Amino acid sequence: MKKIIGITGWSTGENSFGVTKPYLEYFSHFGQVEILTPQKGIREDIDLLILPGGKDTNTSNYGQVPGFMNSDPDLFKEYFFKQNLPQYIEAKTPIFGICLGMQQLNVHFGGSLTQHLMYHGFYSSRSRDELVHEVYPVTNFKDGKWIFSKQKNDIFKVNSMHHQGVYLDQLADDLAPLLFSEGTNERSQYLVEAFKHNTLPIMGVQFHPEEVYDAYTEELINELLNVNKKQLV
Repeated sequence: MKKIIGITGWSTGENSFGVTKPYLEYFSHFGQVEILTPQKGIREDIDLLILPGGKDTNTSNYGQVPGFMNSDPDLFKEYFFKQNLPQYIEAKTPIFGICLGMQQLNVHFGGSLTQHLMYHGFYSSRSRDELVHEVYPVTNFKDGKWIFSKQKNDIFKVNSMHHQGVYLDQLADDLAPLLFSEGTNERSQYLVEAFKHNTLPIMGVQFHPEEVYDAYTEELINELLNVNKKQLV
């Protein structure tokens, strides 16, 4: 039986919701894709919940006022973030966040965001499939510091379609980094490019694997799909 993968839609018109073709095509390789809309409510049969990219989340969610570069939040995604997401987390549904979705998960668990990465434009993809910067996998946690590898065989390049981000000191306590990238010029810290929850089947990436395939993200998604929810309850 195919796994059921629910993807949060976004507003495409009055009472109309959808997702872009790359999400549908990419996740159809993992199972049966269902677009989640307000009318459908909570789906208890979901094997994996996908929180996709989109417009910026409301800055009030993490205790800040909006800056000049912010976009207006998608109303349904904001509703889903506040009303539906906590119920899926409570049910221990496996969850995977992409770009905005990763940021929303960090905020939900008490983390924060940098509203605009001033110099991140140097690392932004001109097209959605352009690989522009390297990411470094975390290998250990020692003496209060995360250790990561810059070995040639470990690093890989990703696309970059975001102007907001999560620095290490903004990452929620319940989340552990999986990938880092170089920080931008205004801060010397590293940016978190992927994370996982310490105890729940929840992961997120800052880049867009639905646009450019990478084996690392495929492993994360398959790990979540292999979770037995009954054992977590």
